[in-house]
Amino acid sequence: MVPRAAVSVGLNGQISRNTIIGFNTYVDRAPVGFPGDPQAWLARSTVRVVHTIPTGSVRVSSASGASARAARGSGTVSGSVFADWNANGQPDAGEEVLEGIPIALGTVSHVTTGRDGQFSFLNVPAGVQLVRLDLHALPVDFDAPAATDITLELSRGESRRVAFGLLPLGGIHGRVFEDSNRNGTLDPGEPPVDGAVVVLDGGQRSELARKGQFRFEAVRAGDHRLLLLKESLPEGSTIVGEAERPLSLAKATPAFETTYLVTIEKRPEVRKVFPPKGGGGTPNAAPRTSRPGPRASDPASRPPDPAPRASRLAPPASRLAPRAPDADFTIQVAALTAADTAREVAADLKRDGFDAYVVEPGSNADGLYRVRVGTYLTRAAAQRTVARLESQLGLKLWVTRK
Repeated sequence: MVPRAAVSVGLNGQISRNTIIGFNTYVDRAPVGFPGDPQAWLARSTVRVVHTIPTGSVRVSSASGASARAARGSGTVSGSVFADWNANGQPDAGEEVLEGIPIALGTVSHVTTGRDGQFSFLNVPAGVQLVRLDLHALPVDFDAPAATDITLELSRGESRRVAFGLLPLGGIHGRVFEDSNRNGTLDPGEPPVDGAVVVLDGGQRSELARKGQFRFEAVRAGDHRLLLLKESLPEGSTIVGEAERPLSLAKATPAFETTYLVTIEKRPEVRKVFPPKGGGGTPNAAPRTSRPGPRASDPASRPPDPAPRASRLAPPASRLAPRAPDADFTIQVAALTAADTAREVAADLKRDGFDAYVVEPGSNADGLYRVRVGTYLTRAAAQRTVARLESQLGLKLWVTRK
C-alpha cells in the first residue's frame, strides 16, 4: 500500500570492511501550484558513503600475501590508553581509561580504544612492528606523552601488550586587584590592576592581566609555581601575601584559581606655582606674609647686590638632586637558562634596530639570562616601545625596572 503523502525506498550495502554505501529515493506529493498535474509525485534521491574506524580490535591484512604471512607466522598486539595524572607512564589505581583514542599499527591499520580503554590488533605479521598514537586526533584536553610510539619484536604466536598514558591538561585562573581599604580581602568595587605580569614555572609561560584577570590554559597536571612580578606593578605597589605561590593540578583539582591583592601607596601631588603674567612678580619672589616688617624703601631693608641673572633663575640645589639609578625602566623580552640563546635573541633584536642587551644572573640569582630592550625615564615611554615591539615581533612583553 502506498502512503497518501510520501514514500521512501532505500538500498544499503557494504563495499569494504569499514565503508558503507547507501542509496535512498524519496517520493512526495507535489505541492499545490506545481507545474502539471497537481496530484503528480515528486521524486528526489540521495547517495551517502559512510567510512567508520573500527573500535576495540581489528584484524590486520598483510600486504605481502597469505603465503608470506603463513611462512612468518603472526601474533597479537594489544594495549590500553589511560589518563596519566602523575606522569609516571604506568596505569595506577584511580587513573581512568580513555575511550575513542586512535592507535595505529605501522601505516596499514588503525583502531580506536573501546569503552574499556582497550585496543588490539589481531593477525599481526611476526617481525618488527611500530605501535603509535595518532597525534592528529588526540582530545584537546590531553597532551601527548614523551614516547608516542613503541617499537616491538613480535614472534610467531606471541601476544604483546603496550600502554599509552595521556597527560591531562588543566587550567590556572586568577585575578590581580587593588586592596583599597587594606583589609586583606577582595571587596566589591575595588579596582583591578591592569598590566600586571604573572609568570608560570620560572618563566616557561607568562600572562598579562587584562581588567585584572589572567588565565593559563592547557597546563599539564602536576606541581607548578605561580609568580606575580612586582616590577610590572604601578609605582608604590606592595603585594599582599606571597608573590610566588605553589599549586598542584590533579584529578580532584584540575583547575586552580587564585587572587593577588596589591596595595598602592599614592604619592602626594606636587604642584608648581608660577607668578602671574604682566610683571606681577619675579621667579624668585618670596610669598607675602601678614607679618609686619620694614618697608621696601628703607635702605636697611634693601637686599645686597643681586646675583647674576643665571644664578637667580636657577632652582634651588635641593631640587636638582640626581635621578636614582633604579628609577629607569626597561622592557623585558625573555628570561632564558641558556646564555648563548639569550645572546642570539639580543643580536636579532639589534639587527631589527632595537637597543637590546643581556642581563646575566648574579651569584645568588635564579640562573636566568634576561633579554631586555632600552632604558626609559618613564613607564609610559617604555610602554610605547612595547606596543611597537609586540606589533612587529608578535611577542608578549612587559615593562620592568632596570
